[in-house]
Amino acid sequence: MQLKLRLTLRSDYHTGSGAGIGSQVDSALLRDRDAVPVLRGSTLAGLLRDGLRRLLQTTPVLEASFAAHLTAEEARDDGGAAAYCTGAVVCPLCQIFGSPAAPKRWRVSSARPAGASTPFAGDIWRIGRTGAQVAARVRINPRDRRAHARHLFKQEEGDRRLQFDFTVACDDDDEAARDEAALIFAAARMVRRFGSARRRGRGECFILALDSHGQPNAEAADLWLEHFRRAWLNGERAAIERHAPAWRPRTEGDGDAVRVRVILRSDEPLVAARRAAAGNIFDCLDHINASTFWGALAARAAAQWQLRVREDERDAQFYEDDYRHDGAYRAFVELLLRGAVRVTPFYPASLLPGDGTDFLYPMIPTPLDVLTCKAYPGFRRPGAPVVEHGAEGFAAADEIRESCGAPLGASVDGEREKCPMPLERLGGFVQLRSYPPHDEGAARRDEMHPRINPVTQRVATGDLFGYEALDSGQFYIGEIWCRNRVAWESLGELAALPADGEVLRLRLGKATRRGYGAVAVWFESGASVVEAWRGNLPLEQRVTDANAPLTLTLLTAAIVPDAWGRFHQSFTRELLADTIGAGFEITGLKEVFAAADFVDTFNNHLGLPRWRDRALRAGSAVGFTRAPGADLPTLQARLKEIEAAGIGLRRHEGFGQVVFNHPLYVAGGAGMKDTAVAVPDALRLARQSKTGTMAATVESEDAALDRWLVELREEFPKGLFTQDGEKGRERWAAVARWLHDNASDPTEQLLTRLKDFGKPSLLINIQRDEPRDKENYFATKGRAAIERLGEFLRRASESAPSNEARRRMIETLADYLSITSR
Repeated sequence: MQLKLRLTLRSDYHTGSGAGIGSQVDSALLRDRDAVPVLRGSTLAGLLRDGLRRLLQTTPVLEASFAAHLTAEEARDDGGAAAYCTGAVVCPLCQIFGSPAAPKRWRVSSARPAGASTPFAGDIWRIGRTGAQVAARVRINPRDRRAHARHLFKQEEGDRRLQFDFTVACDDDDEAARDEAALIFAAARMVRRFGSARRRGRGECFILALDSHGQPNAEAADLWLEHFRRAWLNGERAAIERHAPAWRPRTEGDGDAVRVRVILRSDEPLVAARRAAAGNIFDCLDHINASTFWGALAARAAAQWQLRVREDERDAQFYEDDYRHDGAYRAFVELLLRGAVRVTPFYPASLLPGDGTDFLYPMIPTPLDVLTCKAYPGFRRPGAPVVEHGAEGFAAADEIRESCGAPLGASVDGEREKCPMPLERLGGFVQLRSYPPHDEGAARRDEMHPRINPVTQRVATGDLFGYEALDSGQFYIGEIWCRNRVAWESLGELAALPADGEVLRLRLGKATRRGYGAVAVWFESGASVVEAWRGNLPLEQRVTDANAPLTLTLLTAAIVPDAWGRFHQSFTRELLADTIGAGFEITGLKEVFAAADFVDTFNNHLGLPRWRDRALRAGSAVGFTRAPGADLPTLQARLKEIEAAGIGLRRHEGFGQVVFNHPLYVAGGAGMKDTAVAVPDALRLARQSKTGTMAATVESEDAALDRWLVELREEFPKGLFTQDGEKGRERWAAVARWLHDNASDPTEQLLTRLKDFGKPSLLINIQRDEPRDKENYFATKGRAAIERLGEFLRRASESAPSNEARRRMIETLADYLSITSR
């Protein structure tokens, strides 16, 4: 069930991001990565919750259902900021928008301007300009009623012409869900203002209903309000009924494994959170871990087949009897819990835009043994714009140099001087291409969230928390491995995956009900990203000598316990011997580069953290030697088995992927094959807003204003308005003020008034019935400047795409005249 809504502004607004714009603006609007203004889902959920709270208080029929909640609020010392219903009877507010006792059923998305729902490629919208303007504010001293010294600040205000589209969605699609949707729409109609300074004229708004095509529809609004009257005012609500659908048995079979490449595009910031170790700040991973995506598929399957309802209705004989007969639950366990389906982590991918097709270059965490010059880091690439001294993997090296040693330009005694800088870990990610560029990975952002006291409508003191999130408009690539074709088809039916060529809309991570985690997912059967992580080189081309030292590198984190259940935190001979197996004796270790991290995950079904594991970090590497004996084909076959199966625990959640002799170590990755992946058209970032939308109108008006500024800068005759000294400049400053104040008047009227400046009738002295000046300045010396100003006024009116753009262009002309005449 999905309710599509549009927030239409009636005045400028401000929802701050908590940061400024350089040193010029103190408070900037909240924007996405592509600089488009956005209203986060947490803000919209708070508005709808407040609207429903007021609706329940002001509607006599619904007051009784809210009385217990109000009593709980009044009983709290902090003004009821955290009161909620407990027990069997729950008020509509807690039922729909949730509480600590029960999470809410409805998810509120973030809102972007109409016509700009898809993230843009590049900075089409400009911070401080597109869809916004900068306003100055000053604090007034309440005693003397004058401006307070040193209390001037500037903030970015959103344009009132913007219209924001968002959705409120629920997994269920029955009559009870429609009843709740009608109540949510009625609550939305109670919303009148939002953002800061809403009591001082800003943020006035109105929420409309949209039809299936995303257009405002008065009939749809009337239908929802009629549904609200019938269900909530007349008491004709439907009971919540959930019927678990029957699972269609599938034919079991063997066959080859199926590998599906999965491409994700983040449409909202995504919080793949670590454990909150910093108090009120939720830290974020630098990628989307496999557990997050795996959990989203499991939640989708559980909702699709009502597995929670099935489990609640079972008795103690469930595992003995019903398990064998319930195909949906059995498929869930076999596919997602017992290894028939495996999911890899989703690492960031570097976007390379093209004219017809965009390409993605997969990335992997830089191996820990790759060291580089401290002063000039990075792999040495031919024709690089910056100096690079190269990077080198040292896992299989005989020794580790203490300094860079790259040759410099100067020579001493006939030998080129070498770089004395120390080596350090390269870190971050590397793009899998020839001479791989170093990459910092996915961009992240910090967003702060205060809690609003529902009684005072102000920020609750001390209730501030923040998210560090992976920013929107970025791509990630991972893989789903299925045991066979039947397992893949069963997964598609279990999780309701779309058909080939269609995009799956999914929500990942934390705060998915508050405007975070929306992603677009694309599946490509028969393609493997793990092979791209290994440089698209088969093992036979990476291991060519049975007696040469080998390197083992972790592509993902690995949870490897010993016989006593203790987690390995480094590589040892015993661990490698157990990994490689009997018949391949390990004679020694070359170099070990390893680090360990805690693995914290959360079980949403239980509402509790999962058991904490300790894993070797992705990128850990070791070089080792073997005793002679096994021939090359036997060795290659065994290593291929290890790469295919992985090592350690929880491999179905993406842990334990390894690679031997990664081509990244050979000549700085020069021999690595191309790993570029074409971006499907359905996932491409938008180049411009859709024609006819408000977003497109705002873009075209700002583009026209930019062109107008260029014309003024290049063609405006500055000397024509400053040639008559101080008195002449004062006259032109008055003209500039008049033009700015009357910019909304029709152009012909402005031109007529401008020409009349030189007529004596406008300058008559009433007492003496004669002109005040014997010689009118605008009729004589200023006549040429008046005519030139009229030409620019006419050009502004003819080139403006709309009346709003025309007004802004005339105001800019007036400002330019005022600055020029000083």
